[in-house]
Amino acid sequence: FEVLPDGRARLDIDRAIELVAARGVQDPGIVPPGQAPAGAQPGGDAADAGADAASVDGVAAYATCAGCHQAGGQGLPGAFPPLAGHAADLYAVSRDYPIDVVLFGLMGQIQVDGVTYNGLMPAHQHLSDAEIAAILNHVLTSFGNEAEVEAFEPYTAADVEARRGLALSSTDVYAARQELGLE
Repeated sequence: FEVLPDGRARLDIDRAIELVAARGVQDPGIVPPGQAPAGAQPGGDAADAGADAASVDGVAAYATCAGCHQAGGQGLPGAFPPLAGHAADLYAVSRDYPIDVVLFGLMGQIQVDGVTYNGLMPAHQHLSDAEIAAILNHVLTSFGNEAEVEAFEPYTAADVEARRGLALSSTDVYAARQELGLE
């Protein structure tokens, strides 16, 4: 990518997709709201039923996210927002909101640390409730977020399951972001 004089970034999407694939992200999980990929059950397969976040390696599950947000959570300026620092801000405003972003995605212009992002965070409904909880627990206890989050309450699969039934769209999640006063 290249950073333009006005602070925006120009990204060659074909090159970005190559980099994501090179990092091992085969399926970014782009599915319509409320649906799972063909042949899958929302929330993972039967083997995941009843699993909790403690039984899932959050670092390994985060590989799904690292293709865009990077292994260290720093993101790519103007293309993919950082999770370092920003995830703590989201949690501070609403414990449910981070779940909604991962489950249902996010579409619309946002600002993080003064940088504008106007892309699409895909829905990850193909992940199990336990995987999503483990990813969020990893993100909120890593990348410097652990120093920013007061009284962190780890997510459980039940927390994610309770939000999954809402079947929000990525634009619904964006509207919620605006209502929460997040840029």
